[in-house]
Amino acid sequence: MIVGTFHFEDAGLDDYKPKYRLDLLSTERQREVVQVLDCLTRFRPNKIAVEWPAEHQAALDTKFDEYLASTETSVGPNEVFQLGFRLARRLGHKRVHAVDVKERSDFKLAFTTEQLIERARSLGQDELIERGTKWAKWYEDLNRLEDELKTRQTLLQHLRTINSPEHVRQSMSRYLVAEFEVGGGAGDYTGADTRTAWYNRNLRIFSNLLRLRASNSDRVLLVIGSGHVPLLHFMAQNAPEFELVSAHTVLRKR
Repeated sequence: MIVGTFHFEDAGLDDYKPKYRLDLLSTERQREVVQVLDCLTRFRPNKIAVEWPAEHQAALDTKFDEYLASTETSVGPNEVFQLGFRLARRLGHKRVHAVDVKERSDFKLAFTTEQLIERARSLGQDELIERGTKWAKWYEDLNRLEDELKTRQTLLQHLRTINSPEHVRQSMSRYLVAEFEVGGGAGDYTGADTRTAWYNRNLRIFSNLLRLRASNSDRVLLVIGSGHVPLLHFMAQNAPEFELVSAHTVLRKR
């Protein structure tokens, strides 16, 4: 099961910078965290994976051991801790697994939006620039709406919303319009190539998930930023050694 989340403690690394903050450590929100944990417990995972660099597994192990030796709520607001750590403790796990990874360095293309626009203009793709500007505003408005919505929904309601099939499809669609088409002539796929690094990163994350599975009875739960979910869903749905369980279905009150 793959649970997409917003970043409970945003580090400002994504393109969209949140305008609304939640105090996940408040009494009310902590009650909501427990509701989410109650739902995730139904899945009965025996392995929990989180968005933490795989090369820093030792640091994650240290943090988790320190958490196990302290009180149940003595962790920061990050979703790795609030969902990953707390659920692992509840289920008696000895470790939480780090599966995040960077893309291959040679896949990282340093094209800014301005450079892509200039490239499109040089190819006479003015219509694409106009259409791309409209799509960029549409997705910016969608991000802002989703950002504000988390302040009006409970945590359980919001996680259920962003794990819905409609949201997963919209998350994927933003990578497939506007700048994606920039290029021209044989061999020029400038726009499509800008997406290569993102696809490669998620392929690597899924490879780490595959390596976690030691037997057919393993039940793996991944907690990760919702932007990763469309690609990871596609892989999990088509990997012959996996059965994908719907987080949208599990994240509901009884």
